[in-house]
Amino acid sequence: IQESNVSVAQLAAGELDLTIRVPPGEGPGLASVPGLKQLNVPGVGIFSVNFNHNTTDKAFRQAIAYSINRQEIIDSVLGGLATLNYTIPPGFNTVPGLLDKINPYYYDPEKAKAALAESSWGDKKLRLALLADDPNFTVTAPALQQAIQDALGIEVELTALPSAPYNDLIQKTDDWDVFLSFG
Repeated sequence: IQESNVSVAQLAAGELDLTIRVPPGEGPGLASVPGLKQLNVPGVGIFSVNFNHNTTDKAFRQAIAYSINRQEIIDSVLGGLATLNYTIPPGFNTVPGLLDKINPYYYDPEKAKAALAESSWGDKKLRLALLADDPNFTVTAPALQQAIQDALGIEVELTALPSAPYNDLIQKTDDWDVFLSFG
């Protein structure tokens, strides 16, 4: 497994035939590489926002869910190269009537503010952890930060760490409130 910038450089130089998860901003530059065909297809990966249940309550988690316009982030930050799903695994979206039985938490700043008012959050800073070496996280996290700050007025602190310290943070401590994951 190599850094995505190395893979992109090798694709551009004709030294590599295939790579997956090209950083969102690199795709357009690769479009002009002779003989290279880009395929943007739905994959099996899931990008998610995960909460620390020891530091957040249900109303706060709902406030965050309502505060994020996920489709806007997909369109503006990821160039439209993602599919919005409301279930894990994404294939459950095809179960007839399932979305009628769950709350997909569509973007709604007013519901976000109401849920925040019901939460025990107070005026704390939200600590959002992400992998420092993953281009999907590093471009998406600032958009999430801005969305939450704009909708709820909560200061969001981003903590970008390499894999080992990131895993230690989320697995061995409660020094975080939200983390981003891809699986």
